[in-house]
Amino acid sequence: MLPMNLIGELAKPTNISMRLFGNAFAGMVIMGLLYMAAPAVLPAPLHLYFDLFQGLVQSFVFTMLTMVYIQGSMAPEE
Repeated sequence: MLPMNLIGELAKPTNISMRLFGNAFAGMVIMGLLYMAAPAVLPAPLHLYFDLFQGLVQSFVFTMLTMVYIQGSMAPEE
């Protein structure tokens, strides 16, 4: 069962990393498409604001998932 446990433990950080990359990339693509579709309606400072907000939300989600995984891997206190 050792190989299965090792794969399971290595899959968690990989999962979080892929999720963070996918969400950040998708947010960048969507904002880029919106900016190209309506550059007069969506000024560049607003684009920057959305990028910063999206980064803040993703870092919060990344931190929460990391805390959940670490808490789940620790032995329960008796």
